Amino acid sequence: MIEPFFAYVRHSSNHCLVSVSTVVNILEQYLYVKKNVFGCAILLSLLALLTGCNQQTIEQVSGPTMGTSYQVKYIAGDSSVSQSEVAQRVDAVLADINQRMSTYIPTSELMQFNQAPTGEMFKLSNDIVTLVALSQEISEMSGGRYDVTVGPLVNLWGFGPDKRPTTIPSDEALAEAFDKVGYHHVKADKQASTLLKVKPVFVDLSSIAKGYAVDKVAEALDTMGINSYLVEVGGELKIKGEKAAGVPWRIGIEEPALGLRKASAAIEAPGKGIATSGDYRNYYEIDGQRFSHTINPLTGRPITHKLASVTVVHPSVAMADGLATMLMVVGYPEGMALAKEHDLAAYFIVKEGEGFASYPSPSFKTFLAPSTREE
Repeated sequence: MIEPFFAYVRHSSNHCLVSVSTVVNILEQYLYVKKNVFGCAILLSLLALLTGCNQQTIEQVSGPTMGTSYQVKYIAGDSSVSQSEVAQRVDAVLADINQRMSTYIPTSELMQFNQAPTGEMFKLSNDIVTLVALSQEISEMSGGRYDVTVGPLVNLWGFGPDKRPTTIPSDEALAEAFDKVGYHHVKADKQASTLLKVKPVFVDLSSIAKGYAVDKVAEALDTMGINSYLVEVGGELKIKGEKAAGVPWRIGIEEPALGLRKASAAIEAPGKGIATSGDYRNYYEIDGQRFSHTINPLTGRPITHKLASVTVVHPSVAMADGLATMLMVVGYPEGMALAKEHDLAAYFIVKEGEGFASYPSPSFKTFLAPSTREE
């Protein structure tokens, strides 16, 4: 369940409805990013007024989707599409994706593939096959530390539908779960739009599907002639245009300290997707030992490094979503080396002593807002 906060100001041509000092106070209080129950970061839009008044009105549509929620902020501009039409279009796009990719709907396309016999060439919609292929690119990039078939291990450690264990899983239980994991056991043919399982694995696209949903909603807004918007689904974001003349959409990244709303940085990334992954909200302890929901597919165990969260900026929100999850598994500083090698825009927040330290990759620094950019 996500808890996004969107501060925004509706203007009239005659007067401002709030003072600039009030808006600055809002910015100081709410510049942060929260996390959802899966540990994925939730990036929150700072839609407060930074400069004077204008006549543009920020519209909003929102609702439940994919086990979480969505919000869309946009400026209609020259578009003649009504707010209700925007809401209907967005709901239709999200419902279609959920119906095809959900692992909670037994009749979804993806679940039909998961339930199909091993060795059977299975025809699916092109976007599912494309997402599986995209996930495998990230898997290869990380040496297998990102894997959309990791579900059996996630369940074993109590972060899926199974109950949380009261003891650490045995080596025998780990071996049994490992036998059902391996992205390379799925063959994707984008040209034929088919998937083939060579072992009985279970594909779960939840670490990349919400980002893809943001991409598709953004495409829908583009076709409706809406050129300035912020789309958020389960914490994954895409922004385009400006929220007012000369005023960019600004996104805050929360320092991952429980109970605090402290900003680590603010970013401006027009035309880009933004996704965050972290491990500091969804975890449990057994005998004083902390177990994160983020599972390393190579070890079969929760991560234990000091990386608290990572934010990725990329033109594709689906790619940003998957990359953030992957880098969270890899950790720091190895994740930074990977980001530099592949020219990834990534922002790492690392636990150091009693606090946190942040490390932007070279490609990420261009997105830091002037107030938080290093000189």
